[in-house]
Amino acid sequence: MNLQSLIVHLISSRKRQLYLIGIITVLSQLITVVMNIANSLIWWGRIDPDLLLIGCIDSFIATSILAPLFIYLIKKSFNLDEMNHQLQKEANDRGLLEEALKKSEDKYRTLIETTDTGFVIIDQDGRVQDANPEYVRLSGHAALSEIMGRSVIEWTADYEKEKNAAAVKACFDKGYIRNFEIDYVDAKGAVTPIELNATCLEVGGKTHTLTICRDISERRKIENELQNLASIVRHSSDLINLAAGDGKMIFLNEAGCEMVGIEQEMVNEHNIMDIVPDHLIGLVKTELLPALRRGAAWEGELQYKNLKTGSIVDVYATTFIITNPVSKAALCYANVSRNITDRKRADMQLKEAEHKFRTIADLTYDWENWVGADGKLIWVSPSVLRVTGYSVSECMSMPDFPFPMIHPDYGVRTLEKMRSADKQPQNDLEFRIIRKDGAVRWVAASTNPVFTEEGQSAGHRTSIRDVTDRKLSEDAVRRSEEKYRTILESIDEGYFEQNLAGDFIFLSDSMYKIYGYPRQELMGMNYKLYTDKESGKKCLQVYRKILETGKPDKVVDFDIIRKDATRRHIESSVSLQKDSAGNPIAFRGVVRDVTDRRKADKEKRDLEERLQRAEKMEALGTLAGGVAHDLNNVLGVIVGYAELLLAEVNPVSPVTPRLTKIMSGSEKAAAIVQDLLTLARRGVPGRKVLNLNRIIYDYQHSPELEKQSSYHSGVRIKLDLDAGLLNISGSAVHLGKVIANLAANAFEAMPLGGTLTIKTANQYLDKPLYGYDAVREGDYVVLSVTDTGEGIAPADLQRIFEPFYTKKVMGRSGTGLGLAVVWGTMKDHHGYIELESKPGQGSSFTLYFPSSLEEMEHKEITYIVEDYQGKGETILVVDDVKEQREIASKIL
Repeated sequence: MNLQSLIVHLISSRKRQLYLIGIITVLSQLITVVMNIANSLIWWGRIDPDLLLIGCIDSFIATSILAPLFIYLIKKSFNLDEMNHQLQKEANDRGLLEEALKKSEDKYRTLIETTDTGFVIIDQDGRVQDANPEYVRLSGHAALSEIMGRSVIEWTADYEKEKNAAAVKACFDKGYIRNFEIDYVDAKGAVTPIELNATCLEVGGKTHTLTICRDISERRKIENELQNLASIVRHSSDLINLAAGDGKMIFLNEAGCEMVGIEQEMVNEHNIMDIVPDHLIGLVKTELLPALRRGAAWEGELQYKNLKTGSIVDVYATTFIITNPVSKAALCYANVSRNITDRKRADMQLKEAEHKFRTIADLTYDWENWVGADGKLIWVSPSVLRVTGYSVSECMSMPDFPFPMIHPDYGVRTLEKMRSADKQPQNDLEFRIIRKDGAVRWVAASTNPVFTEEGQSAGHRTSIRDVTDRKLSEDAVRRSEEKYRTILESIDEGYFEQNLAGDFIFLSDSMYKIYGYPRQELMGMNYKLYTDKESGKKCLQVYRKILETGKPDKVVDFDIIRKDATRRHIESSVSLQKDSAGNPIAFRGVVRDVTDRRKADKEKRDLEERLQRAEKMEALGTLAGGVAHDLNNVLGVIVGYAELLLAEVNPVSPVTPRLTKIMSGSEKAAAIVQDLLTLARRGVPGRKVLNLNRIIYDYQHSPELEKQSSYHSGVRIKLDLDAGLLNISGSAVHLGKVIANLAANAFEAMPLGGTLTIKTANQYLDKPLYGYDAVREGDYVVLSVTDTGEGIAPADLQRIFEPFYTKKVMGRSGTGLGLAVVWGTMKDHHGYIELESKPGQGSSFTLYFPSSLEEMEHKEITYIVEDYQGKGETILVVDDVKEQREIASKIL
């Protein structure tokens, strides 16, 4: 027997008992449906199909659970044979019953497929076993096949996955889950909030969950809006209050609690009338409450009493009734009140200020008037009589005020500007008026727009002052300024004014020429920007001195740097400018460009120095020329006899060292005489095409260098010679002496050892060298002699090329003529000298020789010894000095 046959038999043979059980079952299901409908109306205000569907499913589950018990009871209560007979009899009706069941199944299938609620069956692993189209849509997919067998966690938002997994587990543990909210995310990232209700079912011996899903996007939106609205109400700066019909407070926001001095937890203990001051209770009862009872809103100014402090708060209140949207029945009173205490106080202060203003305006020295938006005069101060000669009454009756009293040269333009001030910011202008007595006066007018509280134009107010005396003074000052400007523009000196920080605030035209900057750049420039550190320091010292003493002073011998980076030498006379109270406000002064004068002075000094040097050289040459011959004769005798004696005496004789010293001293004296003759004669005798590298090479292998090296064994010699060095034209003897003198000075400068570097190179000169105003442009051969010795003191740099000036060690070398010979030789070779030296950092002499395009002669001269051997000839020795003749004869 199956369940269907059993049911048919029970219905036919035990109708009364079954009817009773059926009635009880139907009533229980009806009660369930009614409860679901009631819950839907209470919570949602409408009949929710989803909730009804859940109730039906619950009823189906309950029936499934009770069915076995019901069958068991039937088996115990009835004779089964009789039942089988009866059921067999009614088997013919089975087809009809199956057809009815199929129709019922199709009806429910259609309902599930077309409902806007999602249905899904999942297994214990959370994988989808079946689902209706709505759930497929909620999961973010297009077809059921896309989600079959997949876990619902896959389309759950990342931040909800753990929560969803825990909910699935809880559902299988408890057998159900209700009102569970979670977010689904589709492939495009769109989020859909879902509410789930799930129940566990046994299907095929396995537990599954039937889950009903509903899209709550709209509800979530409404909830968010409600939360926002609640937040606005809670944090509003206005008092927001709800009260029952008897005035008992239902709700009062935070601002309201603070305004009336009620704690939030005590709101429901107070009546709205508790905060109304006694003097306004009558107004509330006679105006406010009757208006509300008529269903109208009431708004206006009220006062509330702060229950904590007792202070009175001015408010602007709006009161109305909240009604049921369906029945229109009154639910409660609502009140929104804004604190206007500060505004009321401000209004009071404004009224007081207006009263004071009118009082002051009536007594002010200036002429004040107010013209309305229609162009008509509203008010004018009594001062108009003093300025214009017209009384207040005459002005008030004057058509198109104040046009009739404005000078014709300014009338239309001035009136247009005044009227344009109705909508523009402050408008200042000056014009002339004609007084009632015909006198012409200058006035200054300041016009401001006037607006109402609503922002509408209310015309303009004008303050007018008689400035005739000021205009006359300005004209006098302007004429004076033009006069002095003409004077300033006609002189070469520049006039300036600087503020106390050293910024230019006024400049004459000559200043732009002197400083080399355009007007817009130089104006406002600080003195530090156009001076170097040393000159800026001089200016600062003078400015401080002037500020301290208040007396004028001069800034002399300072340089400015023009915009093109050239330097100009400046002198300036500066004085202090003070205001009427005697306070210093600025510096002013006159600037003179003394660059050309300083250049001329320098050239004059150079010429004087050259003249002195030339005179000194001339005197030295005259002296040398006068005594050189006699000195050479004397030295020749001494040297000659010394040589003869050395040749005759035994080398081990005690006389030999003495004769050697005589020879050495005589040779030094001869060298001095030769240097004097070199300085005296000048010029380059026997000029030839030479190569400096060869001369340096000869010096490198000379006995003189060996001698210097023996005295200064710690000095290392370094040669850096350009293999492609150009030729020069000059005297090899003189140039060799130049190299020897420079090297000797370098050796003497390094008593503790060091490096002597001799370098040659080719260089093209196209700009002056330091110490020379002009240099011939072209190719030069450069010789530099550099040491790492003690250096030269700044005081000695100006004198090292003077004859007989020396700092060398007494007894070794040095007559003070070495660098003088170098200087003279460079002049004779049309070259230049540069010297760089600092104490403790060594010295570097750089010599520039004009190059020569001529080639050196490489002709070798062969000397035949036989040509110089005598053949019995007689030699005649002629000399005006007897001793010289004797020595020559003995040598021969």
